[in-house]
Amino acid sequence: MQANQHNNIYGILFMVLNAAALAILYAVMKLASKDISTNQIIFFYKFLILISILPWIFKNGFKSIATDQIKLHLIRGFLSICGSLSYMYALKYVDLVDATALGYLEQVLLVAIGMLYFKETTTKSKIFCVFASFIGASIILYPDLLKFEDDFIPVIFKNGGFKEFNFFYLFTLLAVACWTLNCIVVKVMGKTEKTKTQLFYVTLFSCIFAFPFAFIEWGINNLAGLEIWSPNRLITLEEIGLDFDLFKYIAVIALCYFIHNISFFKAFKYSEISTVIPFEYSKIVFIGILQFYIFDKTPETVSYIGYLLIVGSGLILIRSEAKRRKKKKIQHQIEQLNEEYEHA
Repeated sequence: MQANQHNNIYGILFMVLNAAALAILYAVMKLASKDISTNQIIFFYKFLILISILPWIFKNGFKSIATDQIKLHLIRGFLSICGSLSYMYALKYVDLVDATALGYLEQVLLVAIGMLYFKETTTKSKIFCVFASFIGASIILYPDLLKFEDDFIPVIFKNGGFKEFNFFYLFTLLAVACWTLNCIVVKVMGKTEKTKTQLFYVTLFSCIFAFPFAFIEWGINNLAGLEIWSPNRLITLEEIGLDFDLFKYIAVIALCYFIHNISFFKAFKYSEISTVIPFEYSKIVFIGILQFYIFDKTPETVSYIGYLLIVGSGLILIRSEAKRRKKKKIQHQIEQLNEEYEHA
């Protein structure tokens, strides 16, 4: 029982570290995308990680990459790169906080899948924390929801309703779908795969899948009388114009991705999906801080209610999980005493 308690704590800490790393990654990506294609940034930082980890991976020979789950690694690499390409492309045209808030739809899906598919423990606290956090994200996304005029009608209904739909939100939603499936694959692999193994394959396959988007110019071409989306030409490194300043951005992104990948995998390895996922919401707090210092944007006053809901729900979950573990421990001790009494 004590080991399970420590495992949950480790899982939570890894998830918070994962959230901080992703927040920095998104902020730096948004900065770098002003000068270079997001597809190229994604390839370069994943390739930089792959090259950097090779000495660590092969330190003890090829046994670190031995696996019976190559199909799952291939699927994970595909889902990972599809999610990254979609989300990072959306960041060019969608506000950082908006994109983060929309990304939290993934958490609702994951907790539901964790409880329904993986038969994880369903508690009122887990359900409450996920939806309270989602409401908090909605308030941050639409502050007018909590702004009222004299007749107590929300301002949002007097200003033409919700803001005009941004087409690029669809890329964020596509990323959410890919990452939700990716999390399920990670959870399944966590039962058998080592950290080194999963990191090697996800970066390798991500580089392979990212290459055509980074170095090939695509367009609609007439092939045998059919209008088909196909390659036009290869893009050279000289055209990309990768200078030292851009390389610094890519290096920071690569480091953050490395931390995210390790932390995310460890969080699921130590704890249940539905236990650690609410702590991923702390990412929006980190995003808010970075947005203020880097992009000089200050959240509206009502947005802080959203932050409080997100952080508060995480603290409530910690407390409820501690109570649940304590209750199980006492129940286990009682059962042991009863067994000893019966055998006496």
